[in-house]
Amino acid sequence: MENKKLRSARSMIKTAVITRLIGNALLSLWTAAGYSEIKENLLRIDSGAVILPYIIAALFADTFLTVLWLKNKLFHTIHLGLYIALYGFGYCFMIIDVMNLRSRAILAAFVLALFIWAAGLIPFIVCGIGRRKQTKALNGDDNSELSQDHRIKRS
Repeated sequence: MENKKLRSARSMIKTAVITRLIGNALLSLWTAAGYSEIKENLLRIDSGAVILPYIIAALFADTFLTVLWLKNKLFHTIHLGLYIALYGFGYCFMIIDVMNLRSRAILAAFVLALFIWAAGLIPFIVCGIGRRKQTKALNGDDNSELSQDHRIKRS
């Protein structure tokens, strides 16, 4: 029974990681599509804003941190803190750059960034639930000496 719960919890964590990686892939494709038009690239060059290397670095770092969720819950916690603190602004700057927005259209980027940021929280929530289920399954295992010691200390 506990083994089934443990597999279910690990499956939730893997699903969250895959969902996050799919989101990163979609953002990468959107960035590539935004940089595929020559006229838009000339406007970017004219304005002097070079944000693409930062977007690429952020996507690689995000992907790396996401894969590390499978190893340790500390990476999930660190990534969640970074996500809450920085990613909203990062998405906003990315949208402004990819869509090459100017003047009042930048306000639309803030609204779109909010929706992307909120949708990006879903894998974090699913992974957190999976981590809690995994911890409960590991603590509830009757065959493990560690979990018996843990239960004795709780009593």
